[in-house]
Amino acid sequence: NLMKADGEIDEREFEYILKMIESMDLSEEMSSDLYKIVQSPDAGSVNFDILSNKDESMAVMIDMVALAKVDGDVHTLETAYIRQVGEELGFSDDEIGEMLNL
Repeated sequence: NLMKADGEIDEREFEYILKMIESMDLSEEMSSDLYKIVQSPDAGSVNFDILSNKDESMAVMIDMVALAKVDGDVHTLETAYIRQVGEELGFSDDEIGEMLNL
């Protein structure tokens, strides 16, 4: 998980994720499940197969870049994680690079 990629969970990263969850139009049960995942020290991998189109994938990537930047320090491991996810979502190296430079 991106928030834990650099070995530290900054409070600003945690608050950013919580605001993202609150802004989504999710059921109470889904929101509760997401809160539990974020708070779990053992949060596992994410299934990106649920993203149905390129626009959703792009939105996730942009949110990940914003999260990595929220603490003012984009760690090398965060960048590597974002690149890995971008590849899984079908983005080229150039596209991922452009997103990281936003």
